[in-house]
Amino acid sequence: MSGENAECDNVTSYKPTELVMRFHDAPHYDFSFTSISNTFNPDSASYQAALIQLAWPFSAAIILVLLILACKACCCNRAKRKPRSVSKHRYGFLVPSVIALGVLAACFFATSNVGQGVECLTSRLVNIEDLLNSTVMQTAAISNVSISNVMQAINDTQWPPNTQDVADSLRQELATSRQYMEDVEQIGLEFQPTQFNDQLLLYQHWQNQVTLGFSAFVAVLALVAVYAVLVANPTFISCNQYSLGISLLLCAVVGSVEFGLSVGIADFCADPTTFFLDQLGDSETAEYYMFCNGTSGNPYASPLNEAMTFINEANVTLTDIEQQTNQSFIEVKQGLEGLYNDVQQLSITLECTQANHVYNSALHDVCTTATTGLVGLMACHATAALLLLIALVLLQHIAVYVPLKFYADTTAMQPLI
Repeated sequence: MSGENAECDNVTSYKPTELVMRFHDAPHYDFSFTSISNTFNPDSASYQAALIQLAWPFSAAIILVLLILACKACCCNRAKRKPRSVSKHRYGFLVPSVIALGVLAACFFATSNVGQGVECLTSRLVNIEDLLNSTVMQTAAISNVSISNVMQAINDTQWPPNTQDVADSLRQELATSRQYMEDVEQIGLEFQPTQFNDQLLLYQHWQNQVTLGFSAFVAVLALVAVYAVLVANPTFISCNQYSLGISLLLCAVVGSVEFGLSVGIADFCADPTTFFLDQLGDSETAEYYMFCNGTSGNPYASPLNEAMTFINEANVTLTDIEQQTNQSFIEVKQGLEGLYNDVQQLSITLECTQANHVYNSALHDVCTTATTGLVGLMACHATAALLLLIALVLLQHIAVYVPLKFYADTTAMQPLI
């Protein structure tokens, strides 16, 4: 079995967090503003529309403010304005700008939470598959080795002439038990928990690259604007109104998208088992490990019980032969006893408790660690957008009230560095 990541939390049960439920309770409206169910359904066009409806208002508000600022910048007649001291505005600009840079740096930590959650999730799914594979191998060993050894012992035994029919019954009972063991093996093979791992790891890779690249790009634009104010360069200040506006717009759009995604993942985490069962085609094996309601719904129970029944019947048949012939068939008897113990041990291995704990830990990884990281990213980008908006207003004020012709002969804009 693959070792679990040391940073992954282990839990025995899963319950949606308060954060998840708060986002899950967000109103869901399609494009016609009709209320729809908040059940996670990514293939539904109306559900996708509801997430978009949640995402666009913040971006739309920022775009509206940017348009107003752009109109102000175009319409203001700088030549008619008297130069003023803008020292307070310069310091006021630097404060939100530097805080915004710190907030963008915090995005890197939020990204690591998302990555850790996805990595832990894929690791858990590998662990579950390893459990199933070990079960399949154990079952195959019983079918191909244990039962074959007993069959070979039966064939090698010199049966009295009047018991040959009974010996044939032994072979038939063991052959039937082998068929049931093969049924157990097929049940274990039908559930493939790692089928989504490649997509999850690909998402995690691109999400990490895009977030880091985007945050670095916005941070560079903000740093250039800060530098322009520090050195009191009029050309830089004039140009960086636009670069700061682009940074602000990008932060707003990304934060809006992350808000929609946060609501989507919260909808999933509110009832993840139902979604998984739907995607897996209501697999009995998956349902057994996910709910783990004792022996209820155990798909292995019937074939295992049938296999043990026929092994018991073979034992009874052998005991009858020994009583009839007054002989002991020790090798066959020991083989049957060992076979019965192997099947009994397999039934213990097939209990759902261990796999269920791993499954619940996987849900914790994606619905607590990764979700917290995604919400953190959304909060970082939204906060950075608001801080950059304040900085942009102050930068525009500086550019408007200090006309270019006054830079050379006024103390209003002496360099700070």
